[in-house]
Amino acid sequence: MRRALTGLCLIHFLAACGDEPVAPRIEAILPDHGQPGENVDLVGERFGEAGAQRQVSFGGEPAQVSLWQAGRARVVVPSRAAGLTLVTVTVDGRPSNAVNFQIE
Repeated sequence: MRRALTGLCLIHFLAACGDEPVAPRIEAILPDHGQPGENVDLVGERFGEAGAQRQVSFGGEPAQVSLWQAGRARVVVPSRAAGLTLVTVTVDGRPSNAVNFQIE
């Protein structure tokens, strides 16, 4: 009886693992450099469906989004000092990996 309960608990635990939301992932920013006000495309996966809370940020500063799809977002580079900055996508509170972007 105990072995059967342990097996059922394990099956329930493994089944529940598949229900956890997966964070978005940025694969590339095209181009990987640009000036404030220019459009760039973020390509990746799990950028969220319509109705999800979604945001792109450059070094923590939100960017204006002009196009959003499950695997692509077009954003306007925000006004920031020139230099290397990290770009992330956040979907329903889950941040993506950070990708380098050179602001000129």
